Amino acid sequence: MNQWNPSSLQIKCNQSSATSEFRFYNTSAFSGKITKVVITFSALTVSDASKLMFLGGTSEVSATTGGTAGTWDSSAKTLTWTPGSSDNFTYFAFYQNGKAASGNNYLATSDAIVVTYESAGGGGNYACDELNREFTGVTKNTTSYSSWKDKSGSGSDAVYAGNSAGNYDAIQIRGSDNSGIVSTTSGGTVKSVTVTWNSNTASGRTLNVYGKNTAYESASDLYNSSKQGTLLGTIVYNTSTSLDIDGSYEYIGLRSSSSAMYLTKVTICWGSAAEPCSADPIVGSVSLKGPFF
Repeated sequence: MNQWNPSSLQIKCNQSSATSEFRFYNTSAFSGKITKVVITFSALTVSDASKLMFLGGTSEVSATTGGTAGTWDSSAKTLTWTPGSSDNFTYFAFYQNGKAASGNNYLATSDAIVVTYESAGGGGNYACDELNREFTGVTKNTTSYSSWKDKSGSGSDAVYAGNSAGNYDAIQIRGSDNSGIVSTTSGGTVKSVTVTWNSNTASGRTLNVYGKNTAYESASDLYNSSKQGTLLGTIVYNTSTSLDIDGSYEYIGLRSSSSAMYLTKVTICWGSAAEPCSADPIVGSVSLKGPFF
């Protein structure tokens, strides 16, 4: 937590730089996906609510760009953020994108920050891996495709292999020449795939998502009808960013349906096969008053 007084609970909200204003983020994961964050203030004179921002992730997030605005209730003096149902975030950050308020502003004296999260019935949690260009080991901004393997997931036991380039500092894949991403070791049962598209991708480019219950050997399996598995669905640039997986599949494969595409980040979430995520959720909440970092 930054730019606040822990004694008076006064916070700074009138600076032009996000790093000079009140902000915070968690440094260890919640035990289930975050479904809501509510910040309550005893005083906040909001001049521009669109600058009160949240950012979610499956690993620690401390950035001050790329977020979405929370919902400000001037009567209750609460700011609420509700992630999408398929986001599966276990980390989040709050920051201000410039001068959001004026005057003297304070957090509430109790339950100032309440985070609600849920895990699958029986206590099974999501384990999510974030894949980006750096994860693949491919050189930044290169247009030459290369194969890679034995890349361990950041949140699950999954191990990945693929064939990609690195143009625009993204995972660049195409619909030919054995290009794509596969899991060679399972991380559990695949629950969702979420893509952060790079804007250099042509509108309408389609990412095919495959699943099966035997291990992929390499991305070339995605071009063999007997090895590629079941087409579980698609994610289309300028139309969609995520796909929830129905059914039980222990291995995942991703490839372009045709032509090149650029993926800034791919998040693959896994759950326990014995405790499917469709089970009744267990909901918990925590109230945070002290420093996060």
